[in-house]
Amino acid sequence: MSDYVFECESGAYGFLKMDGDKLLIVINDGFMKSFNEYQDSFKRLSEYEARSRDTLDWLTLTHPIGRLLSISLWFKSQPNRQVKRIIENYSAGGFYVRSTRGQQYLPNDNSMPIYSTDSKLDEIRSFNSISNYLSTLFDYVEPESSNLSTYSNKIRESLILACSEVEYLFKKFLNDNNYSGPQRLSTNDFVKISPHLKLKDYTVKLKQFPSLGVFAPFASWNDAQPTASLNWYDAYNAVKHDRGGNKNRGDLEMLINSIAAIHILLEAQYGEHIFDAPMRSKHESIFVTETLPIWDIADYAMPNLGTPTAWTHKLAIHF
Repeated sequence: MSDYVFECESGAYGFLKMDGDKLLIVINDGFMKSFNEYQDSFKRLSEYEARSRDTLDWLTLTHPIGRLLSISLWFKSQPNRQVKRIIENYSAGGFYVRSTRGQQYLPNDNSMPIYSTDSKLDEIRSFNSISNYLSTLFDYVEPESSNLSTYSNKIRESLILACSEVEYLFKKFLNDNNYSGPQRLSTNDFVKISPHLKLKDYTVKLKQFPSLGVFAPFASWNDAQPTASLNWYDAYNAVKHDRGGNKNRGDLEMLINSIAAIHILLEAQYGEHIFDAPMRSKHESIFVTETLPIWDIADYAMPNLGTPTAWTHKLAIHF
Protein backbone atom coordinates (compact mmCIF):
# COMPACT_ATOMS: atom_id res chain seq x y z
CA MET A 1 0.00 0.00 0.00
CA SER A 2 1.45 3.38 -1.03
CA ASP A 3 0.26 6.99 -0.92
CA TYR A 4 1.16 9.78 -3.33
CA VAL A 5 0.55 13.49 -3.83
CA PHE A 6 0.59 14.81 -7.39
CA GLU A 7 0.23 18.02 -9.34
CA CYS A 8 -0.85 18.50 -12.94
CA GLU A 9 0.26 20.92 -15.63
CA SER A 10 -3.25 22.41 -15.39
CA GLY A 11 -2.62 23.52 -11.80
CA ALA A 12 -4.88 20.88 -10.25
CA TYR A 13 -3.48 18.68 -7.52
CA GLY A 14 -4.63 15.49 -5.89
CA PHE A 15 -3.91 12.31 -4.00
CA LEU A 16 -3.44 8.68 -5.01
CA LYS A 17 -3.60 5.53 -2.89
CA MET A 18 -2.39 2.21 -4.31
CA ASP A 19 -3.75 -0.88 -2.58
CA GLY A 20 -2.90 -3.99 -4.57
CA ASP A 21 -4.57 -3.63 -7.96
CA LYS A 22 -6.88 -0.87 -6.72
CA LEU A 23 -6.08 2.79 -7.31
CA LEU A 24 -8.08 5.40 -5.42
CA ILE A 25 -7.66 8.87 -6.91
CA VAL A 26 -8.87 12.22 -5.54
CA ILE A 27 -8.33 15.40 -7.56
CA ASN A 28 -9.47 18.99 -7.13
CA ASP A 29 -10.66 19.55 -10.68
CA GLY A 30 -14.32 20.26 -9.99
CA PHE A 31 -16.42 23.39 -9.59
CA MET A 32 -14.79 25.88 -7.22
CA LYS A 33 -11.89 23.45 -6.66
CA SER A 34 -14.04 20.78 -5.06
CA PHE A 35 -12.58 17.26 -4.95
CA ASN A 36 -13.69 14.45 -7.22
CA GLU A 37 -12.96 10.85 -6.29
CA TYR A 38 -12.82 7.75 -8.47
CA GLN A 39 -11.22 4.31 -8.65
CA ASP A 40 -9.15 2.59 -11.30
CA SER A 41 -7.19 -0.62 -11.82
CA PHE A 42 -3.41 -0.88 -11.86
CA LYS A 43 -3.63 -3.93 -14.11
CA ARG A 44 -6.01 -2.28 -16.57
CA LEU A 45 -3.85 0.84 -16.91
CA SER A 46 -0.62 -1.17 -17.25
CA GLU A 47 -2.14 -3.31 -19.99
CA TYR A 48 -3.42 -0.23 -21.80
CA GLU A 49 0.02 1.42 -21.72
CA ALA A 50 1.68 -1.75 -23.04
CA ARG A 51 -0.63 -2.16 -26.03
CA SER A 52 -1.40 1.47 -26.91
CA ARG A 53 1.91 3.30 -26.87
CA ASP A 54 1.16 4.87 -30.24
CA THR A 55 -1.76 6.79 -28.69
CA LEU A 56 0.30 8.01 -25.73
CA ASP A 57 2.80 10.23 -27.54
CA TRP A 58 1.59 13.12 -25.37
CA LEU A 59 2.75 11.32 -22.22
CA THR A 60 6.22 12.60 -21.30
CA LEU A 61 6.40 11.75 -17.58
CA THR A 62 8.92 9.03 -16.72
CA HIS A 63 7.68 8.16 -13.21
CA PRO A 64 5.99 4.74 -13.69
CA ILE A 65 3.11 5.38 -11.27
CA GLY A 66 2.74 8.92 -12.58
CA ARG A 67 2.41 7.58 -16.13
CA LEU A 68 -0.43 5.26 -15.11
CA LEU A 69 -2.08 8.09 -13.22
CA SER A 70 -1.85 10.32 -16.31
CA ILE A 71 -3.52 7.64 -18.40
CA SER A 72 -6.29 7.31 -15.82
CA LEU A 73 -6.80 11.08 -15.81
CA TRP A 74 -6.89 11.02 -19.60
CA PHE A 75 -10.06 8.97 -19.31
CA LYS A 76 -11.56 10.51 -16.19
CA SER A 77 -10.38 14.14 -16.10
CA GLN A 78 -8.85 14.95 -19.47
CA PRO A 79 -7.93 18.62 -18.84
CA ASN A 80 -5.63 17.37 -16.08
CA ARG A 81 -4.11 14.40 -17.90
CA GLN A 82 -0.57 15.78 -17.82
CA VAL A 83 0.80 14.94 -14.38
CA LYS A 84 3.75 17.26 -13.82
CA ARG A 85 5.07 15.78 -10.60
CA ILE A 86 4.26 12.96 -8.20
CA ILE A 87 5.86 12.24 -4.82
CA GLU A 88 5.27 9.58 -2.20
CA ASN A 89 3.62 10.66 1.03
CA TYR A 90 4.54 8.88 4.28
CA SER A 91 2.14 10.62 6.65
CA ALA A 92 -1.33 10.12 5.17
CA GLY A 93 -4.00 11.17 7.63
CA GLY A 94 -1.75 13.80 9.20
CA PHE A 95 -2.78 17.44 9.41
CA TYR A 96 -1.28 20.74 10.58
CA VAL A 97 -3.25 22.62 13.21
CA ARG A 98 -4.14 26.20 12.22
CA SER A 99 -2.29 25.88 8.95
CA THR A 100 -3.66 25.14 5.48
CA ARG A 101 -0.32 25.66 3.67
CA GLY A 102 -1.91 26.62 0.37
CA GLN A 103 -4.65 24.01 0.38
CA GLN A 104 -7.73 26.21 0.11
CA TYR A 105 -10.01 23.20 -0.02
CA LEU A 106 -9.42 19.78 1.42
CA PRO A 107 -11.14 16.44 0.84
CA ASN A 108 -13.50 15.56 3.69
CA ASP A 109 -12.91 19.11 4.92
CA ASN A 110 -15.68 18.93 7.53
CA SER A 111 -13.95 16.11 9.37
CA MET A 112 -10.53 17.75 9.45
CA PRO A 113 -9.71 19.00 12.95
CA ILE A 114 -7.40 21.73 11.62
CA TYR A 115 -9.06 24.34 13.82
CA SER A 116 -11.95 25.00 16.16
CA THR A 117 -14.93 26.58 14.39
CA ASP A 118 -15.75 28.57 17.52
CA SER A 119 -12.22 30.00 17.62
CA LYS A 120 -12.37 30.87 13.93
CA LEU A 121 -15.64 32.78 14.28
CA ASP A 122 -14.45 34.52 17.44
CA GLU A 123 -11.25 35.68 15.72
CA ILE A 124 -13.10 36.89 12.63
CA ARG A 125 -15.50 38.89 14.80
CA SER A 126 -12.57 40.48 16.59
CA PHE A 127 -10.90 41.30 13.28
CA ASN A 128 -14.08 42.93 11.98
CA SER A 129 -14.41 45.00 15.14
CA ILE A 130 -10.81 46.23 14.90
CA SER A 131 -11.21 46.94 11.18
CA ASN A 132 -14.22 49.13 11.97
CA TYR A 133 -11.95 51.39 14.03
CA LEU A 134 -9.83 51.98 10.93
CA SER A 135 -12.86 52.58 8.71
CA THR A 136 -14.14 55.16 11.19
CA LEU A 137 -10.75 56.89 11.28
CA PHE A 138 -10.95 57.31 7.52
CA ASP A 139 -13.97 59.56 8.09
CA TYR A 140 -11.63 62.02 9.81
CA VAL A 141 -8.24 61.36 8.23
CA GLU A 142 -8.24 61.19 4.45
CA PRO A 143 -6.66 57.87 3.34
CA GLU A 144 -3.90 59.38 1.22
CA SER A 145 -0.18 58.66 1.19
CA SER A 146 0.61 62.13 2.54
CA ASN A 147 -1.44 61.33 5.67
CA LEU A 148 0.19 57.99 6.55
CA SER A 149 2.40 59.72 9.12
CA THR A 150 -0.63 61.17 10.93
CA TYR A 151 -0.78 60.24 14.60
CA SER A 152 -3.28 60.77 17.39
CA ASN A 153 -4.49 59.22 20.64
CA LYS A 154 -7.24 57.33 18.78
CA ILE A 155 -4.73 55.90 16.28
CA ARG A 156 -2.45 54.89 19.16
CA GLU A 157 -5.34 53.17 20.97
CA SER A 158 -6.33 51.32 17.80
CA LEU A 159 -2.72 50.24 17.21
CA ILE A 160 -2.51 48.78 20.72
CA LEU A 161 -5.78 46.92 20.19
CA ALA A 162 -4.71 45.54 16.79
CA CYS A 163 -1.28 44.39 17.98
CA SER A 164 -2.82 42.78 21.05
CA GLU A 165 -4.93 40.70 18.65
CA VAL A 166 -1.84 39.80 16.62
CA GLU A 167 -0.17 38.62 19.83
CA TYR A 168 -3.24 36.56 20.65
CA LEU A 169 -3.13 34.84 17.25
CA PHE A 170 0.59 34.15 17.60
CA LYS A 171 0.08 32.61 21.04
CA LYS A 172 -2.87 30.52 19.90
CA PHE A 173 -0.85 29.11 17.02
CA LEU A 174 2.09 28.20 19.25
CA ASN A 175 -0.04 26.76 22.05
CA ASP A 176 -2.25 24.74 19.68
CA ASN A 177 0.91 23.29 18.12
CA ASN A 178 2.42 22.29 21.49
CA TYR A 179 5.24 24.81 21.39
CA SER A 180 7.62 24.16 24.27
CA GLY A 181 9.08 27.64 24.67
CA PRO A 182 9.17 29.88 27.74
CA GLN A 183 6.04 30.65 29.72
CA ARG A 184 6.28 34.33 28.79
CA LEU A 185 6.28 34.39 24.98
CA SER A 186 7.87 37.21 22.97
CA THR A 187 8.80 38.03 19.38
CA ASN A 188 11.76 35.66 19.84
CA ASP A 189 9.15 32.91 19.88
CA PHE A 190 6.61 34.47 17.51
CA VAL A 191 9.11 34.82 14.66
CA LYS A 192 9.42 31.02 14.51
CA ILE A 193 5.89 30.90 13.08
CA SER A 194 6.81 32.90 10.00
CA PRO A 195 8.59 30.21 7.92
CA HIS A 196 5.87 27.63 8.53
CA LEU A 197 3.10 29.97 7.34
CA LYS A 198 5.32 31.87 4.85
CA LEU A 199 4.09 35.16 6.26
CA LYS A 200 6.75 37.17 4.41
CA ASP A 201 5.22 36.26 1.07
CA TYR A 202 1.81 37.88 1.69
CA THR A 203 0.93 41.35 0.40
CA VAL A 204 -2.44 43.08 0.69
CA LYS A 205 -4.24 46.24 -0.39
CA LEU A 206 -7.15 48.13 1.12
CA LYS A 207 -10.21 47.34 -1.00
CA GLN A 208 -11.66 50.84 -0.90
CA PHE A 209 -8.34 52.69 -1.06
CA PRO A 210 -6.03 50.81 -3.46
CA SER A 211 -4.09 54.00 -4.22
CA LEU A 212 -2.45 53.66 -0.79
CA GLY A 213 -0.48 50.81 -2.33
CA VAL A 214 0.61 47.40 -1.14
CA PHE A 215 1.17 46.51 2.50
CA ALA A 216 3.51 43.67 3.45
CA PRO A 217 3.64 43.76 7.25
CA PHE A 218 5.85 40.66 7.62
CA ALA A 219 8.22 41.22 4.69
CA SER A 220 11.26 42.27 6.76
CA TRP A 221 10.67 40.08 9.81
CA ASN A 222 13.77 38.15 10.87
CA ASP A 223 15.00 36.26 13.91
CA ALA A 224 18.12 38.45 14.29
CA GLN A 225 15.91 41.43 15.20
CA PRO A 226 12.51 39.87 15.86
CA THR A 227 10.98 43.08 17.26
CA ALA A 228 12.79 45.89 15.43
CA SER A 229 12.33 44.20 12.03
CA LEU A 230 8.55 44.27 12.60
CA ASN A 231 8.31 48.07 12.58
CA TRP A 232 4.59 48.34 13.31
CA TYR A 233 4.94 45.96 16.27
CA ASP A 234 7.99 47.87 17.48
CA ALA A 235 5.92 51.07 17.28
CA TYR A 236 3.20 49.40 19.33
CA ASN A 237 5.70 48.56 22.07
CA ALA A 238 7.02 52.10 22.00
CA VAL A 239 3.66 53.84 22.42
CA LYS A 240 2.45 51.27 24.95
CA HIS A 241 5.40 51.85 27.29
CA ASP A 242 6.01 55.57 26.70
CA ARG A 243 2.92 57.24 25.26
CA GLY A 244 4.24 60.79 25.60
CA GLY A 245 7.77 60.25 24.38
CA ASN A 246 6.83 58.07 21.40
CA LYS A 247 3.38 59.33 20.40
CA ASN A 248 4.49 60.12 16.82
CA ARG A 249 5.46 56.47 16.24
CA GLY A 250 1.89 55.24 16.50
CA ASP A 251 0.88 56.62 13.13
CA LEU A 252 -1.69 55.65 10.53
CA GLU A 253 0.74 53.58 8.48
CA MET A 254 1.67 51.45 11.49
CA LEU A 255 -2.01 50.93 12.28
CA ILE A 256 -2.85 49.81 8.73
CA ASN A 257 0.04 47.34 8.77
CA SER A 258 -1.01 45.88 12.12
CA ILE A 259 -4.57 45.26 10.91
CA ALA A 260 -3.26 43.88 7.62
CA ALA A 261 -1.22 41.46 9.73
CA ILE A 262 -4.42 40.12 11.30
CA HIS A 263 -5.97 39.61 7.86
CA ILE A 264 -2.88 37.68 6.73
CA LEU A 265 -2.74 35.52 9.86
CA LEU A 266 -6.39 34.55 9.47
CA GLU A 267 -5.88 33.62 5.81
CA ALA A 268 -2.70 31.68 6.57
CA GLN A 269 -4.36 29.70 9.34
CA TYR A 270 -7.85 29.17 7.95
CA GLY A 271 -7.33 29.19 4.19
CA GLU A 272 -7.35 31.62 1.31
CA HIS A 273 -11.08 31.13 0.81
CA ILE A 274 -11.96 32.62 4.20
CA PHE A 275 -12.48 36.08 2.68
CA ASP A 276 -13.37 35.03 -0.89
CA ALA A 277 -16.54 36.71 -2.09
CA PRO A 278 -19.30 36.28 -2.83
CA MET A 279 -19.86 32.54 -3.26
CA ARG A 280 -17.16 30.96 -1.12
CA SER A 281 -17.35 32.93 2.10
CA LYS A 282 -19.76 34.92 4.23
CA HIS A 283 -16.90 36.75 5.94
CA GLU A 284 -15.63 40.15 4.82
CA SER A 285 -12.31 41.96 5.07
CA ILE A 286 -11.35 45.55 4.33
CA PHE A 287 -8.25 44.10 2.62
CA VAL A 288 -7.78 42.05 -0.51
CA THR A 289 -4.78 39.75 -0.77
CA GLU A 290 -2.52 40.63 -3.69
CA THR A 291 0.28 38.09 -3.28
CA LEU A 292 0.20 34.62 -1.74
CA PRO A 293 2.96 32.16 -0.85
CA ILE A 294 3.86 29.47 -3.35
CA TRP A 295 3.67 26.02 -1.82
CA ASP A 296 5.14 22.73 -2.92
CA ILE A 297 3.09 19.54 -2.96
CA ALA A 298 5.55 18.19 -0.39
CA ASP A 299 4.00 20.73 2.02
CA TYR A 300 0.47 19.40 1.56
CA ALA A 301 -1.44 17.36 4.09
CA MET A 302 -2.82 14.11 2.65
CA PRO A 303 -5.94 12.37 3.94
CA ASN A 304 -6.34 8.64 4.47
CA LEU A 305 -8.15 7.73 1.27
CA GLY A 306 -10.84 5.09 1.32
CA THR A 307 -11.28 5.15 5.09
CA PRO A 308 -14.10 6.53 7.27
CA THR A 309 -11.63 8.77 9.14
CA ALA A 310 -9.68 10.89 6.66
CA TRP A 311 -7.63 12.73 9.26
CA THR A 312 -6.14 10.78 12.14
CA HIS A 313 -3.14 12.58 13.68
CA LYS A 314 -1.57 15.98 14.14
CA LEU A 315 1.69 16.65 12.33
CA ALA A 316 4.46 18.19 14.40
CA ILE A 317 5.90 21.57 13.44
CA HIS A 318 9.63 21.84 14.00
CA PHE A 319 10.04 25.31 15.44
